[in-house]
Amino acid sequence: MNLLSNLLHKHKDTSIYDKDNLKIIILTDNHFLAPSLHDNGEKYEYIKMTSAGKEMDYQDVALQAMATKIIDLKPDALIITGDLTLNGEYESLHCMKDILSILEDNHIPTYVIPGNHDIYSGWARSFKGNEMLKTKLISPHDFRKVFPDGYKQAYSLDKDSLSYAINLNKDYQLILLDSCIYSKENATKKPIINGVLSKETLHWLEKVLIKAKENNQTSLVFIHHNLYKHNHYFFNGFVLDNATVLKDLLNKYHVPMIFSGHIHIQSIKKEDNGPYEVVTGSFTTNQLSYGVLDLNTKEMSYHKEILSLNDYNKTHHITDEHLLQYPQYMLDISHISSKSLLGRTIDYDKEWSDEYYASIKEFFAKLNDKMYDGHDFNEQEIKEIENSEQYQSIRKRSMLLSKYLYAMLLPKDYSNKKLTIKKDI
Repeated sequence: MNLLSNLLHKHKDTSIYDKDNLKIIILTDNHFLAPSLHDNGEKYEYIKMTSAGKEMDYQDVALQAMATKIIDLKPDALIITGDLTLNGEYESLHCMKDILSILEDNHIPTYVIPGNHDIYSGWARSFKGNEMLKTKLISPHDFRKVFPDGYKQAYSLDKDSLSYAINLNKDYQLILLDSCIYSKENATKKPIINGVLSKETLHWLEKVLIKAKENNQTSLVFIHHNLYKHNHYFFNGFVLDNATVLKDLLNKYHVPMIFSGHIHIQSIKKEDNGPYEVVTGSFTTNQLSYGVLDLNTKEMSYHKEILSLNDYNKTHHITDEHLLQYPQYMLDISHISSKSLLGRTIDYDKEWSDEYYASIKEFFAKLNDKMYDGHDFNEQEIKEIENSEQYQSIRKRSMLLSKYLYAMLLPKDYSNKKLTIKKDI
């Protein structure tokens, strides 16, 4: 057996942790752009305005604060389920690694898988003045080299993708699945949004699931693309192309939970004969949300937290008003994006006053914020929304936004609630 084959098929008889209680922090869809890749110029301002509500000016500060918070929480690992970078900039990946290096100093490993924006993205750019300049892309080799923890600690690596399996402790196995479809090395077009697991990767997945079953371990899966439709209006490109095949495989081996990102919405969902799927909201667009996963011999528990910058601001003597009021600042950016979406979809009606048109935009923006936050609208809220003048105006003038709002108001399963599952001992 050659060196590569030995690496791909190695097995660690001992687990990484010899303890029963474990804590994992989950981040997703950071969409980080290294500050060195822009000069706050014209093109950068344009990118900010078209970034679908992403906060981009203080990403480095937010990540530094998150790293500090992680150290305070003392978890056993950080997992990032893809879209680490804005659009696959090599420099962004390195900068993010530098910011998170304090975790390594505190013996907290970072396990990552790529999102559709990370590998060979043809949109990788730097922004100087009024120019967008091509910048170095991230290759699969780069991705594994810059964030090596998971690949070094894995007992099995998939030779067909960047997927790997970790023998966490005697009770749990972690499987990180690479569901992305890569463009070519010299890509110039937008990233491919949809994802799929190859036959080879599915075969590898079944082997590691069998291995866990033999060891009486529970397997937990982490992936970028979604297993279920978390919004019945927009799901094309978000739900894995062969999600049904994956669902059947996870059901066969009694996998209780799968964690994903991609859609940026905080959501928890379960379908018949399938695991719970937890989607953690985007760190960059959803009020600095992150997930906390607690594991022990009897149960698994997940809940969402929101990072506060208060302690970080005090420690670093921050005086920037945007950082001092950061939650509101992020909300303002999200509002602007939502209002812009409505403005592009519904033209001003001459029968409306300026104040009423503004109220429609504000109405839509507030609902959009609640959707991304995972809010489950109750019957009274839905009745009030559907009876409002703004809702009726949107319905009359846009079939697209009418369907969007309908999907937004559908009952959800768990979304923002804490999820606890008894372990099948």
